[in-house]
Amino acid sequence: TIPNDHIEHALAQLKHDATYVGLRSLRDGRSVIEPWPISRTYSLEERIKCARSYRKKDEELQENTSISELEKLMLEKEYQKKFYIFRYDQLSLMHQAIYGSDGVRQRFIQFWMNHFTVGDTNGTRFYMGHLYKDIIGRGIDGHFSELTYDVIRHPAMLTYLDNVYSIGEKSKEARENNGDSEIGLNDNLARELLELHTVSPSAKYTEMDIHNAAKILAGWGQIFNHPNSYRWFREAGISDFNDAYFHRRAEPGEKVVMERTYPTGKKSLRLLIDDLSTSVFTIEFISYKLCLHFISDEPSHEDVNYVANAWRASHGYLPDVHKAVIERSANADVPKVQWPLTWLLTLARITQARLFYGWEDMYDDDDLSKGEYKPRKIMEELGQNFWARRQPDGFSLNSIDWISPEHMERRIRFSTMITKHCKPQLHPEELASRVGASSETLELISKGRSIHDQFILLACSKEIMGTI
Repeated sequence: TIPNDHIEHALAQLKHDATYVGLRSLRDGRSVIEPWPISRTYSLEERIKCARSYRKKDEELQENTSISELEKLMLEKEYQKKFYIFRYDQLSLMHQAIYGSDGVRQRFIQFWMNHFTVGDTNGTRFYMGHLYKDIIGRGIDGHFSELTYDVIRHPAMLTYLDNVYSIGEKSKEARENNGDSEIGLNDNLARELLELHTVSPSAKYTEMDIHNAAKILAGWGQIFNHPNSYRWFREAGISDFNDAYFHRRAEPGEKVVMERTYPTGKKSLRLLIDDLSTSVFTIEFISYKLCLHFISDEPSHEDVNYVANAWRASHGYLPDVHKAVIERSANADVPKVQWPLTWLLTLARITQARLFYGWEDMYDDDDLSKGEYKPRKIMEELGQNFWARRQPDGFSLNSIDWISPEHMERRIRFSTMITKHCKPQLHPEELASRVGASSETLELISKGRSIHDQFILLACSKEIMGTI
């Protein structure tokens, strides 16, 4: 059981709309924590422009037969340096989790990043940082229905689940098509909206429900990084990329999903998501997922019901739902083993270890930028790269999938890296005191032959692997 003052501290972090911070560089000898630079913070419009420019340059490069492969490789590196802005998104996510004043809030952001999974495909990596930081990062201050609506119509989600290719079979574009392009509905986003994002299969929806939900989603999105995308958006009168509804691609007429009838037009998506968000199946499904992730691999009925009651009482107001999760987590008898990435970020946060390079170190041509300080490399090694190509059901929430001998070996390697290269600020004894190590753990770490060994033993202890 966690003391009340610790619960209040966690709740304060949850409410706090913290400034994003990070390290400028690991070279200055001071490694001062500073506000994240505006120059490395990108709007959705800037991201889509960047994705479009990179696609154009890359296609031109691949078609160029007048230069050598070495020259192509050098140009490719130049293009990456200019256009790969998502590398700063990755770094910012890591820095904020370690150095920010809202660690608990970041935990919930990462939960929802996984719930609304988006993988790297067809340019999504350029948009994902905006989805994570601006849509989910701010959306957890509101209702679940609002968050879901904003996520589903975001360019990253529309692209990842192929809704940008979905065109109503009776739409104006379909009627005017002369066989120049393939016309038809794509069910991917509709299926995942029902199966993974809201009601779950427990609702016993049918394939026809999925198909009709796909009809509601038809018209949402376009190939955002296509060379003609700006013209398409201009002709459709769309100035907001996060509100990309193309009337001429939409399926006309009423649609019936799970025995509810929805009108024709743009507003039907909001109505559908509002209904799905208030469903008893959605409340039970996501309350269980929250408890599974934060409390136990076998959450009790009391835990799930406590969170679900908070959901019902607040009509899905996420700050109240998250508060209920924290309160139940604080009373858990056994700490839940955390994701490897959560464990590593928590360890770096507690010890203030310099785990990642600074934003000015990104493209240095020496060992600092080629070694273990890269966010992408670290996430990949842990098996939890949020920017990777992955399945729509996200990373597993079950501890058993993250404590295999292979995963434990990785934790040992990263603990070794931190204690030997990342300058942790806490001695093992101080760290043990801070996490409330048990007498068994204290006895175990006392057997370490060096401070480095003791740090590794403590880092892989049940207290830190189960830290909330």
